[in-house]
Amino acid sequence: MTLDILQDDEYLIAANKPAGLLPVLPPPTDKRQPAAGTPTLLDEVKKYLLKRYKREGGIYLELICTPDTEAGGIALFAKNNRSAQRLKTDLQNRKFLFEFWALSAHRPKLETGRLVHFLRYAYDKDMMQVFTTHQPNTQKAVLQYELLAALANSNLLVAHTGNYLPQQVRAQFARIGCPIRGDKKYGETKTPSAKQTYLHLCKLTFTHPHSEQQITLSAKIDEKDNYWRFFAHFED
Repeated sequence: MTLDILQDDEYLIAANKPAGLLPVLPPPTDKRQPAAGTPTLLDEVKKYLLKRYKREGGIYLELICTPDTEAGGIALFAKNNRSAQRLKTDLQNRKFLFEFWALSAHRPKLETGRLVHFLRYAYDKDMMQVFTTHQPNTQKAVLQYELLAALANSNLLVAHTGNYLPQQVRAQFARIGCPIRGDKKYGETKTPSAKQTYLHLCKLTFTHPHSEQQITLSAKIDEKDNYWRFFAHFED
């Protein structure tokens, strides 16, 4: 696998994760283990570092943030514990800014909007439950979105959030009647042959753990894909 490396320095590395690639293996206590030999982005990044720097011994990598397995886009790893702690603290304090692209066969009632929901993870279904008011064991999820384009029976939605939770964008768009193409888990039925969820983390803004400078990473969509290709000219 040839990785699209977006940033690589002494403190962190970021890659454009292909949709469908598992970011990391779940913890051993998780009963939902993938089949033996299932590739992960973590493994591929380690292979890249070993080949590029010809390192011997172990490589420290800690995943900071990533799109869901079914989605694609920017995945960020720290290369040492100190960087990991700083990045995780900023993430918890909502100092990251995430920009997603999503394709939906459905058009939202409002072309721009602010979504506020409360999410609770349902382990048995591996999906987020969405509430409009605070409930026990929920986390607040805030999402700003706009309709950027409508082409080829798809609507391109751009979403911004600073407190990204797993499956957040998928769950919130599904709640307003705009499930993302290919996302069968959240009720999407217009794209039965899709092998991915058409959600892409295209920009990530955060403070570098060493230089303390704000940086923005960008990851391109798959311009050869049957759905994404119609929207490639909207990229910066």
